[in-house]
Amino acid sequence: MAENVYNRLVDNNSPLVMIIGAAHTEDITTYFNEKNVSYYVFEPSGLNMAGIWSDLAYAEYEKKSEGESLFMNEQLVNFFEEGRNSRPTYDKEWIKNQLSFTSLIENLINNAHPWSPDDNLIWNTLENDRFRFIREFIDASNQADIKCAIVNNKGERVYVRIVKDNNITREQNLSFVNLETAFRDMIARLSQIDEQNLSLEQRIKAYEGII
Repeated sequence: MAENVYNRLVDNNSPLVMIIGAAHTEDITTYFNEKNVSYYVFEPSGLNMAGIWSDLAYAEYEKKSEGESLFMNEQLVNFFEEGRNSRPTYDKEWIKNQLSFTSLIENLINNAHPWSPDDNLIWNTLENDRFRFIREFIDASNQADIKCAIVNNKGERVYVRIVKDNNITREQNLSFVNLETAFRDMIARLSQIDEQNLSLEQRIKAYEGII
């Protein structure tokens, strides 16, 4: 991109505007500096100012710029990460793992009805060269609340719960928050339950809706 724009600048000798993804900024400005091209970079103020709402926190954006996983939780990072490749992001090992992980879960959801845990044809779709489900940890008795465990090539496990909520709209489903915000919300909701005078059975049922 930078080379094409540079050639156009040389041919036309007039200003040009580029609209690019923020992750490309460093590479393009480095190229322009090498070619002694004068430029201005305009970027959203939300990238550099605290207190402005954003789907992508600045700390997560920095990790993306370095080609690393956006997960801030180191345990999850280590679960997906097997090595470091050069930029760009799509060539990273962690994103290949995340895509395999997501595909595995989608296959489980698609095969949950009708569920036949003894069907080897189904089990062939529930593993790949990166991850596999642990059979004894799959509970698909309730198709709206599936629980399972996935193991990676290092023998590490992640426990997953898939809950169907017909009240969630597409817009709500596409609204993401970072992990810290999610945990703060969870803690606040747990505190509200603790303040109520509930029996042990009621308390456990209330917890199930949060965790």
